[in-house]
Amino acid sequence: MEVHHHSHHPKKWKEYITEFIMLFAAVTLGFFAENIREHQVIDNHKNQNLITMIDDLKQDSVEINHRIDEYSKALVQFEKMKDLSFAYSHHQINENQLVDSIFKTFVNTTFGIAHFYK
Repeated sequence: MEVHHHSHHPKKWKEYITEFIMLFAAVTLGFFAENIREHQVIDNHKNQNLITMIDDLKQDSVEINHRIDEYSKALVQFEKMKDLSFAYSHHQINENQLVDSIFKTFVNTTFGIAHFYK
């Protein structure tokens, strides 16, 4: 049993033109649809990358503010050590007092490593 029946009469030139136009329209519309879909995918990736970048910048901002606070507190401790050294050099405290005071001050001084950006 044959499913596809071929007509036995020859096609007219109008039928060839109609088939060509339909085929050309199908290929052209397929091209345009694929192009639109690609642009949508690119826009979606661009938006996701922008959201990720904004989140990274927010995290970096929090980390920088944390480092600024940390280093500001450490700077106060280093100023105390400088004042102790000045007091020792002017014979206001002895060497043991200097060492003990600097040790206590340094133990209370906390500062982290530098923050590196990629």
